[in-house]
Amino acid sequence: QMLLFWPWPTLLLLLLLLLAGVPRSSAEYTESEIRDFAGRGIATSSNGTRAVTFVWDGQDGYIRRTQDQGVTWDIDYSLGPKPWQDVASSADGLELVAVSDGQMFMSTDGGVIWTEVAWWVNDTRAWRGVAMSSDGTYIYAAADDDNIYSSFDSGGSWSIDATFGVGRAWRGIAMSANGLYAAAVEFNGDIWVSSNFASNFGAANFTESGNTTRDWWAIDMSDDGSLIVAAERSGSIWRSTGFSANFTETEEEDLFLRDWQSVTCSSDGTKLAAVEFGGNVWSSRDGGVTWGEFSFLGFQGEGWLGIASSSDGEILSAVAYDAAVWTISTNEVENTTVPALTWQSLAASGDGSALYAAASEAISMYDDLSQSWTTLAQGPLGGGSWSAIASSEDGLNLAAVAYGGHVYTSSTNESASANWVQRNASLGTALWTSIASCADGTRLAAVAEGEWIYVSSDSGASWNETGDTLSWGDVAMSDDGLTIVAVVDGACLDCGDTPVWISTDGGASWGGADPSSSGSASRNYVAVAVSSDASYIAIAQTNEYIWISDDGGQAWYNLNDTQAWRDVTMSNDGQQIAALGDDTSVYISEDAGVTWNVLPPEQTFGGVQVWEAISGSDDFSLLAAVASGADEVWLLTENEVVTPTPTAMPTSAMPSAMPSAMPSAMPSAMPSAMP
Repeated sequence: QMLLFWPWPTLLLLLLLLLAGVPRSSAEYTESEIRDFAGRGIATSSNGTRAVTFVWDGQDGYIRRTQDQGVTWDIDYSLGPKPWQDVASSADGLELVAVSDGQMFMSTDGGVIWTEVAWWVNDTRAWRGVAMSSDGTYIYAAADDDNIYSSFDSGGSWSIDATFGVGRAWRGIAMSANGLYAAAVEFNGDIWVSSNFASNFGAANFTESGNTTRDWWAIDMSDDGSLIVAAERSGSIWRSTGFSANFTETEEEDLFLRDWQSVTCSSDGTKLAAVEFGGNVWSSRDGGVTWGEFSFLGFQGEGWLGIASSSDGEILSAVAYDAAVWTISTNEVENTTVPALTWQSLAASGDGSALYAAASEAISMYDDLSQSWTTLAQGPLGGGSWSAIASSEDGLNLAAVAYGGHVYTSSTNESASANWVQRNASLGTALWTSIASCADGTRLAAVAEGEWIYVSSDSGASWNETGDTLSWGDVAMSDDGLTIVAVVDGACLDCGDTPVWISTDGGASWGGADPSSSGSASRNYVAVAVSSDASYIAIAQTNEYIWISDDGGQAWYNLNDTQAWRDVTMSNDGQQIAALGDDTSVYISEDAGVTWNVLPPEQTFGGVQVWEAISGSDDFSLLAAVASGADEVWLLTENEVVTPTPTAMPTSAMPSAMPSAMPSAMPSAMPSAMP
């Protein structure tokens, strides 16, 4: 897909994104070496691997190209500095056309060698937009204060459209993959559409009454031409569907009165994206019906100028003023269907093949191979309601606690049945809030409100109390089970409470920490996660920050975003962190909490979710989040889409009674609606 957007002296930022209304979920960000240059145009191949753009040294600039999705860039000095305006690409990225004020150049080898188009040599037209068919045969170009020109032989010869005279302030042009359909926008004018290879154009119709003359700035269309999306400066985003020339303004009020610079869409027209100067990157996963803001923290408020899309819409290339070149790859966000329960906790096996979800009423398992949910346990036999669950690395040994009940352990077999044992010999009933497991399941740690920290080194057969009696919020454990981190939800500093407890000897002795420097006399740390060796620690503090340590709790830094954080999880190496906020968004970091990406619910999760818990595999190839009372568990995966169907609970899910002893394409004809 080609990119259409317009002037502003600018530097460049190539953003290769993910996701739906927004992106998928965990994103990978790689910053290139390009800085302190300005970009004006960008075009990508259908797979997003090849991209061509411009960098500037003031008013003029040079062509840059990448063949590895923005990892490395080559700069072409052969043409000298020019006031470049736009560039378009064929589907394979080999056929290219670039325009500047007064000149047009083409390449047939992906930008290695450029040749000026002979037809326009010594011409002075102020080109503003250019579009190319998927095979490079058809090229349409628009000139400011001039006309629209078309070539049907890869730029060998050109004809002028008979519809217009000169004098229109053209700002962008787009075409279908085969060139049959075309659309162009003019500043302080109209949208014009054609259904006969740009031979003549007709003015579009609008659902809004009143003056339709607007400051149109950018336009793009799907490969078959059935969808057209257009953006106006200091205005809104409009679209037409079904090969129609009737345009409808988006109903998303958040999109009104924004300084839109560029729009793009996937080949099938289902995935759209747009950028605003001084704002952000926006995207839609439903053909432009609903939109969401892709808030990559640190880049909000950038001077965005243009955006282009791969054919599947999963890689976006965006240009911003005075920024850097980034490549952003993301994952797919999908949901799985589960009963609508009061979900409390999630736990995943190390490889992500098994996912466990605890609700107050039941415990369920999602199997990646069969892509189905199985109920492993109904409500706790000893009373209370399930509040937390933990898993061993292989996913076969589970531990769970019940709020107002007991501690339970189980061994899960390949048929997904579980044998649960109530561990109450020395623990008794408590308001259990969390439980953690080491990699092999032998070492466990459990916490409750107003109780001690309880630790086990024999898979829960026997327990020792340690620490202090506090209102514990959460507990986490290293893979070897020797490092334990427990946090207090409601620590009273004036009373001498230590809010964060850290043990490196399996709970035999403890050290204390308090990441927050707040002047408040209380601390509410509600969730904690650790890396496999516990060198990295992440703590969620309600109504304050996410705190991160990369030295086992000696020093701390934070995600400076104050809200009532709900939960946090971390990859084995500590580099990837995910957190749930009360603003209903999911926050993702790929660099141990230095920078963050936020996935808003409107884009990513189909609406507002009151998040409860999040968990992931060791490498975050699986990341799952659940909302309390929802009938969906959201899976954020890299390479698959899952939509499972729940299965019935096996009869062996829970013992019928307590154990007696307790162990210690294109249309065939042109639609008449199209002018």
